[in-house]
Amino acid sequence: MTLGLLFGSTVARILDSMMLDSLGNRDLSTAEIAKWSACSTRSVFRAMDTLLSMDIVTITRTVGRAKMYRINRKSPIAKYLMLFSMELAKR
Repeated sequence: MTLGLLFGSTVARILDSMMLDSLGNRDLSTAEIAKWSACSTRSVFRAMDTLLSMDIVTITRTVGRAKMYRINRKSPIAKYLMLFSMELAKR
């Protein structure tokens, strides 16, 4: 967790978790994101609105009532955040 350590916010911890899993190229439910980022599911729901509006995260599909999310690799912001996170991890 690099962004979470640096910024200490819920959104940073969520992004850290999602970026780690983006290497595995699979989508995540809010419950999985909450578990991996040590946040409540309510916090994840709130953060997703912001991340979706900034085009950092995208909804890939819906399973039942659950939406599945993934880092938007086409987003310039997401690309820079991933590079920044990797640089931080090296230190």
